[in-house]
Amino acid sequence: MNIINKYGIILRPVEVDDAEFILSLRTDSNLNQFISYTNPRIDDQVNWIENYKIREKSGLEYYYVAEDNEGNKFGTIRLYDFDEKSFEIGSWLFRTNSPLGMAVKAHFIGFETGFEVLKADYCRFEIRKKNLAVLRYMNDFKADKVGEDDLNYYFTLSKEKFYVRRNKISIFLKGNQTKKIHQTAEVQSINIGEGTQIWQYCVILKNAIIGKNCNLNYNVFIENDVIIGDNVTIKSGVQLWDGLRIGNNVFISPNVTFTNDPTPRSKHYPKDFLTTNINEGASIGANSSIIGGVTIGKYSMIGAGSVVTKNIPDYTLWYGNPAVFKGNICQCGKKLDELLNCTHCGKNYKKTNGIIQEIE
Repeated sequence: MNIINKYGIILRPVEVDDAEFILSLRTDSNLNQFISYTNPRIDDQVNWIENYKIREKSGLEYYYVAEDNEGNKFGTIRLYDFDEKSFEIGSWLFRTNSPLGMAVKAHFIGFETGFEVLKADYCRFEIRKKNLAVLRYMNDFKADKVGEDDLNYYFTLSKEKFYVRRNKISIFLKGNQTKKIHQTAEVQSINIGEGTQIWQYCVILKNAIIGKNCNLNYNVFIENDVIIGDNVTIKSGVQLWDGLRIGNNVFISPNVTFTNDPTPRSKHYPKDFLTTNINEGASIGANSSIIGGVTIGKYSMIGAGSVVTKNIPDYTLWYGNPAVFKGNICQCGKKLDELLNCTHCGKNYKKTNGIIQEIE
């Protein structure tokens, strides 16, 4: 496993030369009240690390020392006991004089490494029953308690629950706080671009992909098989179902309805949902309904309350129930004249084989 440099700290694989530092942590009476006993002999610690390096080389375990950018050591964290779906996290020990937030950041990096690099579905860990501070800290993750004995509680934490928690804490988002996710939103996906804002009561499932600088208003729901480009605005009350592909700079007004199954029945699912494409720059008016499987062309515009039942060409205006062609339209949103020129912004267009294109 390589060195990890993230959130302003460095995690590097433990080496034999770290034996004295690790022993100083594990024998510190302020730190070791809630961990297993460690033999204070330095030779035993060296032997343990040498055996660990064999396991590390085989990909069976990863043990890290946490440092600042000047190489000062502050703590450790370890990932071990891997199987096909899970990993265990432990040896989470940090000096009391560690930089503010370093221990928590290292803990989050440990989880992220297990879920993103090891591709695990969940993490396992144990907490001493008397370790009330860590129990309170982990309570916010809503981990599942799966057992206990006289000494410990045993927990599992799913990938989804971890990212719900992480995505509510700005320092753990990519781009160093450039994303804004409201605390009431449930965001399971990690595939969210810089500058995107997600507002109250949105729900985003784990496989959804959302680009940069998007704005998702109140009460938006996004399923797994949804891809959204950059600079997209989705207003309140919109649900995006599996099969939707939304290009850059698209505007979706409040309460637009999408469908993806031509013959829906309760509890009967098609082998594949229909793919609906909303191409670059298109705008869809409020309360419109988009029948699954259509393509809405780039920079086209759908009027409010329309029902779209067929493909919409580029640079065209449609509205009604069912929506019908009402003219050609410019990138700026104004209608073109009969010569396909925009008197508002000055852009000029041509039609070739029935397809409108901007004249550069």
